[in-house]
Amino acid sequence: MLAIVCGGIFYSQLGPKIEKTVNKDSELLQKNLQESLEYLRIDEKGAHLKMLPNRMRLFRDTGDSTRLERLDDYTLQSGESIRTLDHHSMLRLTVKSISSSAMVFEYTDTFDHRSFGKDLITMDMGEFTLRPFERGAKD
Repeated sequence: MLAIVCGGIFYSQLGPKIEKTVNKDSELLQKNLQESLEYLRIDEKGAHLKMLPNRMRLFRDTGDSTRLERLDDYTLQSGESIRTLDHHSMLRLTVKSISSSAMVFEYTDTFDHRSFGKDLITMDMGEFTLRPFERGAKD
């Protein structure tokens, strides 16, 4: 195996090791998204989400990384994807289903460790459910 050390970072000729997990981060992602929302409302038009300021920043996944639409207050339909942007990681959330009582997201959460000295990419895939709520509303 050929290895290259560049700037103190180890790179394998075969590429980085990829570690895949399933549903490892689902509870954390569900919690982080819910804590970033002012509300989630569901009606016949889809799921309406409003982001709180200075929290998770989401962008509509247009398929073109040069044309991203930042989302603060939006409606999603089944099959649509949203994502976060970061130099080392990417979280893609795809709406798997919407019912009157919940929406289910499928996710892929990827982190590239190579800038931190590890020849590794971790990828967690899974799903989680959000139920309608409004921050500050009484149950």
